[in-house]
Amino acid sequence: MITMNDINISFQKTLIESGSLIIPNGCVTGIIGKSGTGKTALLEVIGLLSDQPSHYLFDDDDIGELSDN
Repeated sequence: MITMNDINISFQKTLIESGSLIIPNGCVTGIIGKSGTGKTALLEVIGLLSDQPSHYLFDDDDIGELSDN
């Protein structure tokens, strides 16, 4: 399961402020919204491709406490 809290994504403007997300194991999850609302930026945070601040648990492991290795 993916659990994220305190998601904050901004570029020239704030896209997501203090957001949260839970994706249970085995669920197909869609992210929908208008162009420019942060969908791709959110996927980059979920995939650990972006270093935006958030509290991220993956299968009960705190991603922030893991080493880069």
